[in-house]
Parts: sequence; C-alpha cells; structure tokens
Amino acid sequence: MAVTYELTENEKCKRTLKITVPAETVREKFDAVYKQLRATAEIPGFRKGKAPLSTIKARYGEHAQKDVLEDLMDASYAEALKESGLDPVSYPNIREVD
Repeated sequence: MAVTYELTENEKCKRTLKITVPAETVREKFDAVYKQLRATAEIPGFRKGKAPLSTIKARYGEHAQKDVLEDLMDASYAEALKESGLDPVSYPNIREVD
C-alpha cells in the first residue's frame, strides 16, 4: 500500500504524523469488505451470496466502514513508521480521521 505521510516535531518526545491513504486504496478495501460480506450475509428473500450490493451496503455499511477504517489505520500507521524510521515509545493518539 502506498501511503504518504507528513512528520512534524512538536516537543522533545512528541511527533505528529499525518498519514494520507490514496482514494483508490480505500475503494479497493471497501470492495473487498463488501465482497466478503456479500458472500457470508444471510438476508431474508435472497440466497446466501446472491443479495444485491445495494442491499448489502444499506444493511452493513456502518460495519464495513468500521472494518475498513481499522484495517487501513493499522496498515498505514505501520508503513509510515517503517518509512520514517520512528520508534514510538507509546501508543498513538489518533485524531481527525476522515
């Protein structure tokens, strides 16, 4: 995954790391999550794996968004740390997620 990051020194031991994930990567992750949900979801009136994508999105949109956000945050944070060479001393304080 190709992420871009911006590193800012705040104080002696504090850094701000702003990470940007490309929109295409986010779309691909959403597609993968919806595909998996579609295959396993049991929706009345539809055979397993045959429900329309619009129904899956309406019913499981919040769940999908949470899964995508968690996966992308973990992966992009790890990649940004690796590229920047930072060795954090504590857990990150995550703010302003769009």
